[in-house]
Amino acid sequence: ALGYQASSVKAYEGALSANVRLNDGDALCELVESYHPDRRRELAQDLERIGDDARAREIWSGLAKKNDLWGKICDERCLTRLQRWSEVFPAICAIREHVSDDGSKTTLDSRRRDVLANLINDVDDSWTFYYQLHEEAPEDRGVQKSLSYFAEERKDANSRVHFLGLLSESATDPVEAAAYQRDAAATLIAEENFELAKEAYYRALGFSPEESVTLVALKELSERVADWPTVVDVLRRQVVLSSGDTRVELQREAADITEVNTGDGPGGILAWQELLENAH
Repeated sequence: ALGYQASSVKAYEGALSANVRLNDGDALCELVESYHPDRRRELAQDLERIGDDARAREIWSGLAKKNDLWGKICDERCLTRLQRWSEVFPAICAIREHVSDDGSKTTLDSRRRDVLANLINDVDDSWTFYYQLHEEAPEDRGVQKSLSYFAEERKDANSRVHFLGLLSESATDPVEAAAYQRDAAATLIAEENFELAKEAYYRALGFSPEESVTLVALKELSERVADWPTVVDVLRRQVVLSSGDTRVELQREAADITEVNTGDGPGGILAWQELLENAH
């Protein structure tokens, strides 16, 4: 009947309902495009009803590109059902641009975090989206931690060291702050950037001066690169923290390295004299 009565609303609606009941997406699209191309919004809703989210999304996406808020909301809804997570995140961001109240923003931000959890294996997209969150909230430590992780996955040593540094600076626990600096040092060592790694270890000691794990790591690095003055400095720090035979052995090692490896004869003599004095 519709072929002879193109203007018949009743016939059109009847054909539309029949195609929805039959889950016939092809027929629905053909019907709307042929007789009512101005009703593509309703077509998208009907396509969603029959589970054809891919084609519904094509329509919503077109509306979203025209800055249609409802189109953006429906676009994100279809993308979520299709589990196209790398497209869901920017879709939520597009909705967020229309939101002014803090409650709605918080809800959308929570949704964005949920989406990122589904993108854990997509390193490049995760990096891009977390960096966007970082630009919005530079002091968010959770985002900084994620960026330090994905920087490592991307083998981006400079970025990893940068975000570990931010985490260290904002940590309220000095032991935690030192741990971030040790992680930065380990990253720099892997890049054979030994001088900056040494600086990171010293920053760790600045946060937690008596932490043996940092002292041991700095000593190992310094021995590896034959930085004997730093080895002696570490040994002297360890002496202060030691007692008994352990203290004496550390003093002896420091004196020996000062005399033999640093070329500081007078310093070596002084170190041996100190050892003898302490022995008595």
